[in-house]
Amino acid sequence: MINKLLSILPRYPARSLGYTIDYLIAFLPAIIISCIYLTTNIATGLAVALLASFVLEACLCIFMKKEFDLTIAVRVLALCICIPCDTPLGFYLLGGALIFAFSNLRRFTDKYISLEPVVFTVIILLLMIPRVYSPTHSVVEGLKFGSVSVWDLLMGYKSRFFGAGNLFALFFAYVYLSLRKRIHFIHGALFYAVLIAVLAFLYEGTELNAIYYVSFIALDANVFFPSLFLLGFGTLPFEKKGAYVFSILGGAALGFVTLKLGLDYGAYYVLGLMSILSRPTELLVCKLKHRKKAASL
Repeated sequence: MINKLLSILPRYPARSLGYTIDYLIAFLPAIIISCIYLTTNIATGLAVALLASFVLEACLCIFMKKEFDLTIAVRVLALCICIPCDTPLGFYLLGGALIFAFSNLRRFTDKYISLEPVVFTVIILLLMIPRVYSPTHSVVEGLKFGSVSVWDLLMGYKSRFFGAGNLFALFFAYVYLSLRKRIHFIHGALFYAVLIAVLAFLYEGTELNAIYYVSFIALDANVFFPSLFLLGFGTLPFEKKGAYVFSILGGAALGFVTLKLGLDYGAYYVLGLMSILSRPTELLVCKLKHRKKAASL
């Protein structure tokens, strides 16, 4: 049995381990802040989800005689940050299994479709998990909507500085992963610039709309972390110009979904659709380029 386990070890451990450690460092402040302000359940859930995915991955590797994909830990980590942190442990266990299944399904179907394991796992779990309100509700509960300022949301006594802490976690992850070249800084910037512009343009209420920006982007990770992680991880076409266009369209679509359709966790639906469309778009662009090049010869 030991020989079988040794045979599935990654052939280039430094590469996969370095990738995994980078994301662990980037998301560590978010995990710590969630444990301090909300619940330690996220740490236990992360351990359960990792165990489930690792056991299934090891079994598949032994059966198919292939090397262990250590980077599955990154997808599990992103999953545990994206779903509500007080989710029952059974859903973390199911999440780890789904991440494993979607990760391997993507490997087998990559020629035809670019499935993003985290997006589709989160969507499935959120359809099953009871509705959980965002931390913003603890600050604005019982208050008139327009009377809550950005300062109240970030530094309010009810939130115990949760908003400011989460802003730090988001900023740290964004800058660190950008410097490590794990994500593309411009893609995320385009996505959020268009998102905020659409929110401001479509907002029809008479109250202050700052609460939209803070509650959907700062106080909750439901927009930031999935787009931060997924924009450069299978959701965008590999073709450079196509990735810029997808970032802009994705931000605009999310702004429309947030305000007009009122969909909870709309970021996952938008990014899921982008993930499905990215591979066909890339193939089409490459095909048109080859035709244009052939015609010019």
